[in-house]
Amino acid sequence: MGAGLANNVFQPIYGLAYNLAQVAVLAYGVVLITRAIHRRLAHRVLPVCEQLLHSARQLAVVWTAYQQALAALDRISAVLALESNLVVVPSTEPVRPGAAVLEFERVTFSYPGGRKC
Repeated sequence: MGAGLANNVFQPIYGLAYNLAQVAVLAYGVVLITRAIHRRLAHRVLPVCEQLLHSARQLAVVWTAYQQALAALDRISAVLALESNLVVVPSTEPVRPGAAVLEFERVTFSYPGGRKC
């Protein structure tokens, strides 16, 4: 539940932060280009910033998936840690390879109010 909560809370926050950062970088780029200050530098900085923001967003997605995987691992570990309550009856005869280990004898079945099959 913690991973689901984190995913549903942080994913929109990461998305909003990513989009706001994109707007800020684009606005900064427009200012640099319109003022014609360091025109060559502005053209080089914008793609780098865009890639950096994209990488940060991907990292947020990976972190969310990692949190979900940890939660799944906890649930799987809990199931695997369960101890069997089945009684093991030692056999007096060795089991032959390929032989049936479980047999049903005198088993019947019927639907409610119906005849036995």
